[in-house]
Amino acid sequence: VLGGLGLGRREQGQPLGRLTVTELCRVHLARCLLEDPDLLLLDDPAPCLDVPARCWLQGWLQEWPGALVVAAAEEAFLEALCRRLWRLTPEGLRRLVVEEPRAIDSGCLEPAEPWRA
Repeated sequence: VLGGLGLGRREQGQPLGRLTVTELCRVHLARCLLEDPDLLLLDDPAPCLDVPARCWLQGWLQEWPGALVVAAAEEAFLEALCRRLWRLTPEGLRRLVVEEPRAIDSGCLEPAEPWRA
């Protein structure tokens, strides 16, 4: 899991106090994934991940059998994971239409198509 999230052997062997903020974010995310909870709440995990780690996380979460609640600014990340999406706007909570989750391949590198409300 640590390797998938972009932490190499050098970082994995370091004391937590020597890791950067981004590396610590990845360590804490890995810990959450490995605890195997019934419900996983993620608050915008993408900013602390590079593109390969983001793609790895999308694939891991697609295979994860538990419930998932994700708050994220990156629409492509959300569309790859979810069938039910809601957007909080000044007018209130709006349900968004997602026909099928996006396939995980190079698509996780491309911006999403505009959402339909």
